[in-house]
Amino acid sequence: MIAGYVVSPVIEASNRTDMNYTMANVRFEWMRFDNNFRMLGEITYSKTVTGPIGYLAGGTLLLRYDFERSGNLIPYAQIGVGVLYTDLSKDYSQSLVGNEIEFNPQASFGVRYLIDKNLSLDAEAMFHHVSNAGLGDRNIGVNGVGGFIGLTYYWR
Repeated sequence: MIAGYVVSPVIEASNRTDMNYTMANVRFEWMRFDNNFRMLGEITYSKTVTGPIGYLAGGTLLLRYDFERSGNLIPYAQIGVGVLYTDLSKDYSQSLVGNEIEFNPQASFGVRYLIDKNLSLDAEAMFHHVSNAGLGDRNIGVNGVGGFIGLTYYWR
């Protein structure tokens, strides 16, 4: 599980309302391609703190690349996309989110610190986008950056 805080807007900030949110993600390894590449599934839930009040919940597929281990540290980079369900579209005073179904492309850089062979402390920085890809009447979208910290247990 990894959790953190996302601040937006960060791109084209002049026409976007502030919308900051907390995010909690539960991840599981879906597939390992080799020692460095793996696919992860993620169940995500976010609750807004500023801006339109509501939540975003859904799932994401992530492709992660683990860089070479340095002692107990394993840096990684990952990209992914998923689908979110949200109640933010019911607030017509905002134009960031216009549908109940939204997409969430994202990119992250992080590091895992191995506490032992089955447990790591993780820290991550993420770019997170939320958009309905033009499928709704409102779609300015959300561009946020966040910092996360969490623990991973490895079932081996």
